[in-house]
Amino acid sequence: AKQVDMRFELDGPNLAVMPDTPYLKNYRVDYVNIARDVTGTISTNTQISTSALATGSGGAAGTGNTSRIQIENKSRNRFWESLEKNLKELLYETDKIFPEGSTETVTEQSASQSTTGTGAAGTPTGTPARLAQLAQTLAGSPNPATLQNSGATVVKRMTFREAASVIANPETGVVNVRATSRQHEKVQEFLDRVMVSARRQVLIEATIIEVALSDGYQQGIEWSRLTSGSEYSISKPALTTNVPSAVTPYIIKYRDINPVNLLATVDLLRAFGTVKVLSSPKLAVLNNQTATLKVSEDFVYFNVKQDVVPGNTNTNATVTTTTTPQSVSIGFFMSLTPQISDDGTVTLNVRPSISSIAELKQDPNPSLAANNIKNLVPQIRMREIESMLRVQSGDIAVLGGLMEDRLDNRTGRLPVLGDIPLVGELFNNRANSSSKSELVVLIRPTVIKDASIDGDFGSFRDSLPGKDFFRSDQVYRPFSLPERTSETLQ
Repeated sequence: AKQVDMRFELDGPNLAVMPDTPYLKNYRVDYVNIARDVTGTISTNTQISTSALATGSGGAAGTGNTSRIQIENKSRNRFWESLEKNLKELLYETDKIFPEGSTETVTEQSASQSTTGTGAAGTPTGTPARLAQLAQTLAGSPNPATLQNSGATVVKRMTFREAASVIANPETGVVNVRATSRQHEKVQEFLDRVMVSARRQVLIEATIIEVALSDGYQQGIEWSRLTSGSEYSISKPALTTNVPSAVTPYIIKYRDINPVNLLATVDLLRAFGTVKVLSSPKLAVLNNQTATLKVSEDFVYFNVKQDVVPGNTNTNATVTTTTTPQSVSIGFFMSLTPQISDDGTVTLNVRPSISSIAELKQDPNPSLAANNIKNLVPQIRMREIESMLRVQSGDIAVLGGLMEDRLDNRTGRLPVLGDIPLVGELFNNRANSSSKSELVVLIRPTVIKDASIDGDFGSFRDSLPGKDFFRSDQVYRPFSLPERTSETLQ
């Protein structure tokens, strides 16, 4: 069968040998029918505008300097579209073309006519318009000669089609392929490789830590002081990050893959100051799929606008105030896209972001100040990292270097007495403090081979509810909402 285009089928005690012509075969592809487009952008735009007085004619001229840095990531996932296209291209390499059986015989008629002239001088007569027309056409030349040819051709037409074909039904996960037995072997091999890679899964454990640096480490965490120990080793990753050089990535590798390794890494950071864990998300992600996690609240503020209609001698001015609610998300957001290789190495594109309110700014609109209206607008503090890392399964990637200085100036005074000049300073209380902190992101990818509670998810068994969860008298309130009593309802 490998030397000639033949195939055999064993039907009970009968062995059937037949030509290897295309036949239909069904393949099962269990994958979700969804198309995803993910676009992520990080940009820094700095514009400095200056103005200078123009000499001579007077007036002002403005110039501007603009600096812009932008990183844009795009991910386009079309599994079923790519699968069908790849199968057709795979079959096209060894495909055959067969006639469909329909033929058509037609007779095509052809005719041609040409007119020539001798070019000898003549004496044309006629109106001026007629003479101009004869001068522009070849038929108007002296002593014209006309030649005519005609003929008939018999043409036999046949319709051909490709032997192989691919019929995919993404809604049911069925792919029908019409191909020869040799082509079906290639199709099965291709589908096996694709599904093994597409079904790979990784568990991402991330811990966002804010370290309030002690007096001895005001320049930041000195990772060089964390030398390799008996239970772990520290090294730099293979890939660099798309962030400024102040952000230094490291890889912490433990001898044993254990869920408590993240806690052990947090204990290592306590040597540099007070450690505060901001968030500890966990995500299970398929290969080359983007996952997002958002834990935030919407801070609502209002855009206040005043419209004044001037009055006249008979009517007063009319002031209309319009408020438009605006919101900004404050909290933690993370997106990541993993690529899992055959040997368990995980290449990560990760982007954690933390936003908070630095302070509230007063809207400087003069019309609001004239009417003693306060409109506070939040000033957002953003700390963000976008990085590409290559980490072995079970190792911990460390991203650090995002420094922040905080100044806290507080003034308290006694009413009336604190407003007295000179003497009032005795009744005032000022508390000024400054602190420096560093944001550290710990990421630990673990390749999941058995996605069950008895397999690789066994460490989360204690987090599951027990058998008496629905029979317990204890009331579990979602999202820590306060219990509402009859007094609060009135």
